[in-house]
Amino acid sequence: MDLEKGKAYFGVSFTEAHTEVPEIETYIFIGKDIFTQGTGEYIFQTPWSYFTHGNFTEITDQKLKSKAQINVMSSEIVEILYTLPELIEYLGETVSKYPALFGAITGRNS
Repeated sequence: MDLEKGKAYFGVSFTEAHTEVPEIETYIFIGKDIFTQGTGEYIFQTPWSYFTHGNFTEITDQKLKSKAQINVMSSEIVEILYTLPELIEYLGETVSKYPALFGAITGRNS
């Protein structure tokens, strides 16, 4: 997957093996091999941290940098992340398979 810096990606997991309702984590991609070159580590930041502290790679204040919430992922994990359109498609498929598990939103005015 070709990732774009500053863009959001989504991880989908399940708390138990036979659970059909996913847990979704959001990550902002900030770079690859930031800490050690050539290791293939992808670095992400939580949305809250990214928008509160700024991009970890651009923070110069060490106190602020230590508060940034980052996640290091291998390429195997990155390959199973979703973009927003992919996540929407996946969730649509999940809801159609298990409609009784998801609430219906009706009468919503835009």
